[in-house]
Amino acid sequence: FNLNYGDFAYLGANANGAGCYTGGFNIPGNCGITFAPGLVVSGDISSSTIRNGWTIYLYQTVNSILAGNNIYANAGTAINTDSAVRNQILSNNVYAGGASGMNINDVSANNLIAFNNVYFNSYGTSNGGGINIVNSGGNVFASNRIYKNGTDGIYATQAGTSNNILSANFVYGNGSHGIEFGSSNNTGIANSI
Repeated sequence: FNLNYGDFAYLGANANGAGCYTGGFNIPGNCGITFAPGLVVSGDISSSTIRNGWTIYLYQTVNSILAGNNIYANAGTAINTDSAVRNQILSNNVYAGGASGMNINDVSANNLIAFNNVYFNSYGTSNGGGINIVNSGGNVFASNRIYKNGTDGIYATQAGTSNNILSANFVYGNGSHGIEFGSSNNTGIANSI
C-alpha cells in the first residue's frame, strides 16, 4: 500500500473534534490515515500533504516509510506509533498541529526518525511538544530540527524507554525543556543542541 504525491485533508473522526479514541481505545479508521492489522499492516507515504485531519497512526506496523511529507494543521498528534517496529520516518515537515508533532509509543522499537522538521505544534499552549518517546526503545532520532513547540522539544518517559539514540538533533525555543528525560534509561545523546 503506497500513497505518493497526494493531498489528503479532513481524514478521521477528528476533524469535527470527536477524536479517534472511544472508551480509552483507538478505533481504527477513526484516526485519519491508519496502518493496522486488519486494515493495512505496512506501506509508504511519500511526497504528500496531510492536513486538517487527526493523525497518521502506525499500529503494529512493520517496515513502513513516511518520507518527504508536509503534515500540518491536524487536530491530534501528527504521527503516532503504537507497537510499530522497523519503520522509517524521514524528511517530513510536521507543523502547526493541535497536539504533539510525534508520539513514539508503547513498545515501538528499532525505528529511524531522521531529518524531520517538527515545529509550531501546540505553540503557545501546553497541549503537546515536538517528539514524545513513551515506553519505547532501540529507536534512532537523528538530525531532526525541533523548535517552537508548546512543551518539550523531545520528551522521553517510562521505564521501557531505553536504549534510544539521539544524535545531531537541533532542539531550541520550545515552551519547556529542549530534551527531558523522565523515568527513561540508557539513552545516548551525541552532538544534539
